Amino acid sequence: MSIHLPSHRVLSIVLVVIALITSSLAVVFRIREQKLAAENHRLLAEARGPQAPRVLPTAAQRSQPSVLLDAPISEETALSFFWFGDMESHFRNPVNFFVVPDTDQRLHKVELTDFIADDQANIFVSKGEMKRILEGLKALDLRWYDSRGRKKLESANHRRGTDMLDITLVGSGLTGEAHIRIARMCELLDGLDSAMPTARILWQFRTFRWDNGCKIQGYVNHEVPKE
Repeated sequence: MSIHLPSHRVLSIVLVVIALITSSLAVVFRIREQKLAAENHRLLAEARGPQAPRVLPTAAQRSQPSVLLDAPISEETALSFFWFGDMESHFRNPVNFFVVPDTDQRLHKVELTDFIADDQANIFVSKGEMKRILEGLKALDLRWYDSRGRKKLESANHRRGTDMLDITLVGSGLTGEAHIRIARMCELLDGLDSAMPTARILWQFRTFRWDNGCKIQGYVNHEVPKE
């Protein structure tokens, strides 16, 4: 037996469905507008000129490692890896290492920040662990550029990306920056795996490379170690 709804009931249901679809589309367009606004902000900042700290006027920086690689480690020491990537990809988020005291509850924790506003992976290590990571980084023999001022490690939406992997090292009043060609990113960063202090941190560092197209032997994306 068929059921016939009054025409006004059918119209009400149709209107509700249309309202739900319109609301969903509005959310999607709002997210796209936020991303476009962030990109426009980045392009405008580039047009106005870089806001990064001024580069120190010394020719030695072009052939020597950053002074921060050998400087004493403090709680102001932080390290970031970031590749802006291509506009079609959404897995281009920074991974940051911060120094905390051995008694800090955040030690060895991995903090994933808000997905829309500030999408980053923040990793907390001890002074000794940061030293080992920097020793591995120094062994890569990269070209570093030091500048005055401690650069803020912002989200991908507020960074000036390049066509290379960007490495930023900050300390007390100084910023060191180096770049790796994408063709060598997988090979070189693989050498830092042994400096990662825990299985969970190693997985996060490998995930950053896997998201950027690296093939990593023994890495399984869905098997996340416990902290």
